[in-house]
Amino acid sequence: MAQLHALSKTAPSWIVPSRPMRNDTGLALAEQAVLECLPQTMLVVDDDNSIVFANAESANVFGCCPRELVGLAMTELIAEPCQRPFARTLTRFVEMQPAAPLCFVSHGQRGSGEEFSMEVRMGLLRKGREQYVLIIVQDVTELDVVKEKLRRSQSLEPLALLTRGVAHDFNNVLTVINGYGELLLKNPRCDADMTSILRNMLLAGKHASKLVQLLTIFNSEHKTSFPRVLDLNEVAGSTVKFLAGLLGKNISIVSRFAPDLNCVRADSCQLERVIVNLAVNARDAMEGAGQIVVESANVPTGSAPELALPPGDYVMLAFSDNGCGMDEKTRDRIFEPLFTTKKPGSGTGLGLATVAEIIEQNGGHIRVRSAPGQGTTFKILLPRVPHVAAACETDT
Repeated sequence: MAQLHALSKTAPSWIVPSRPMRNDTGLALAEQAVLECLPQTMLVVDDDNSIVFANAESANVFGCCPRELVGLAMTELIAEPCQRPFARTLTRFVEMQPAAPLCFVSHGQRGSGEEFSMEVRMGLLRKGREQYVLIIVQDVTELDVVKEKLRRSQSLEPLALLTRGVAHDFNNVLTVINGYGELLLKNPRCDADMTSILRNMLLAGKHASKLVQLLTIFNSEHKTSFPRVLDLNEVAGSTVKFLAGLLGKNISIVSRFAPDLNCVRADSCQLERVIVNLAVNARDAMEGAGQIVVESANVPTGSAPELALPPGDYVMLAFSDNGCGMDEKTRDRIFEPLFTTKKPGSGTGLGLATVAEIIEQNGGHIRVRSAPGQGTTFKILLPRVPHVAAACETDT
């Protein structure tokens, strides 16, 4: 792939590579014209596993001129971990001479070095005494994203069915408790001690009501939110002040908010819940002592390619801690409902799943970076609201 990468950067498209497409490949001009017109990426490989033909569509998948592909070994277009398995599959396919095409999934590599998921179809192409392998490549990166969303949606459905019944009944019980508490609080015969007890009881009741709202986030029939144009600095700043008493005296919070932050459209109550959940999760990761850094920034289109975001301008809220961190296996599962690394009885596994669900509901994205012993950083990215739209909504 190094050769491909170098060619894609240095060689003009009109320069023919060291092994141009030969006239003796057996492919007639009419056949080449057919392959050029097809919407799929088509590659023809000879008995040396070298590419002798690449159609125009291959430029969209591999990110370089088709002429630059001719003469390269087919494995140079494959991501390094998959090169040997791909080569073995190609060799075995030619040896077995199957009548039917072979279809499998692998990982390709573009001229820029970016890896991507691809579906590969191989078929034998015979012209007289010569034999070639026709390889059809389809980029399925977007399909993988859709499959992951579907898998996650299916994993949430059992939880939604459970909360649908529990939340309603639990809310009815809380209504009775809170109602009687309010009545007792108004009784003139309550002394100071009884009044204090009732106030604490009502406070606990309100917290329980918020837990019910937290559960209903996973209920597909009750995904209600009230988005509006807001300043993420204001939401984060007010919530951070509240967190000081929640996290304890051994945890410090440092705020680094961009002064010219763009506006976003989101539900402020839901964002507050996200910040609280991340703070509690960080507190547990730091075992009650450490530092949390909350920072905001504008993320213009293309300024953060490592975040792999869809095109557009974003506003970022980053939440970092210096706790124990996570390995890759744990990091891949943290947003799954009911998944937790805490001891039994210490966590529900709903905190980060709730965070991911809220961010998705508000049209945003969440990224996480973590490693054992190196802490964790969550980056919440919400689409920027254009200044004109923000001013109009604020005025009204």
